[in-house]
This record gives sequence, structure tokens and C-alpha cells, in this order.
Amino acid sequence: MKKVLVILWTSLIMGGLLSSLLYAQPTSTISYDQIVTSPSLGTMTSRVWIKGEKMRIEQTAQGQKMVTLMKEGAMYLYYPSQKMAMKIDISAGAGQGGQENPKDMMEYLKSVKTKPLGQERIEGKLCDVYQIISSQTGARGKVWVWREKKIPLKSVMTVGNETITTRYRNIQIGINIPDSLFELPPGTKIMDMSQMMPGVIPQE
Repeated sequence: MKKVLVILWTSLIMGGLLSSLLYAQPTSTISYDQIVTSPSLGTMTSRVWIKGEKMRIEQTAQGQKMVTLMKEGAMYLYYPSQKMAMKIDISAGAGQGGQENPKDMMEYLKSVKTKPLGQERIEGKLCDVYQIISSQTGARGKVWVWREKKIPLKSVMTVGNETITTRYRNIQIGINIPDSLFELPPGTKIMDMSQMMPGVIPQE
């Protein structure tokens, strides 16, 4: 479970980076496919929606559909088949520095050490490649930023002993996303995991 959350959290950080580089306004919207690969869990494909400070991720893990909602300093892991959600408080953990939402992601980036490594092409698109080291999460790796659009297309991050590769495809900007997409269905049972699982979210 902890490995799943570490991979998910890294995906959220890079997702925030992607959206913040596109729009700085809280009313912005973006949606994209996210392909995450790690040695321990193989390949996980997700669809991501972001509207202002809210994020929704839909994916299937170990044969079970899981929906992740992130809003108002909390992350909810919702399992539709069980009508149950786990709530994790992220307001005082890795969310420090603002990377818990796209609007403040650029403030978080000020704490990340970057070093240009040159240029490479990703699926024919010219990208600037940067080495990145986060003093807040301990994550380190590389990110490929599409030069024309100024958005990441790929990242390779190492958190602890886990190396996570993330690709971004089918990016849609400025689309209509209803607020209801970021709400749990009525009757969902919520379990607060913040006290039961300390240290799940990487902290400084």
C-alpha cells in the first residue's frame, strides 16, 4: 500500500507541475493520460482531470478500479466497488510549499534544484531536459519539458529505492470539467487514515 501511495504522490506532484506550467489561474482546466511505470508495480495507466485546485485520477490497480480525489488539503482514495474512501491529510506533509495544487506549484518549484542537461526528442517533440532534486520530498530525477508548449512530457523520478517513470499523452487544455467530478458519491463511507498511517506521504 505504501508503494502505491508513493507512486501516486509522485504522479500528483508532476501533474501539478504540468498544469501550473500551462495556466496560473485557479479557473484553469486540463485533462491528460498518465502512464506510470515502476519495477514493483509494473505499468499503471490513468486519466487525470484538473480544475483550479482540484484533481481527479481514475486508474485500475491490481484489477480494481480506484478514483483519487485531491482537494482542500486532503486526498481521497475511493473504491467504487466497495463504496468506500480512505482520506489522507496532505495539508501539512508533502503539500508544504504549495505543490498540493496547480495554482501554487511554481512556489514549490523554487525549492527544487534544477540543472539543464541538454535537449532530446520525445515522440518527435523537441524537449529541454532538466535534472531535478526536491529538498522537500527527497525525490530526484529528470524531466523532459516540451519546448514549444512549455509543459512536461516525461519524468523519471527516484523516491527512496523506487524509480518511477511517468509519461503524459492526449493533453487537453481549457475543456469543460463539471465540479461534480471532484465529489464523492452520496453514501460513501470515509475512513480517515491520517492518524493510522503516519509517514505515508513523503515529508521533508
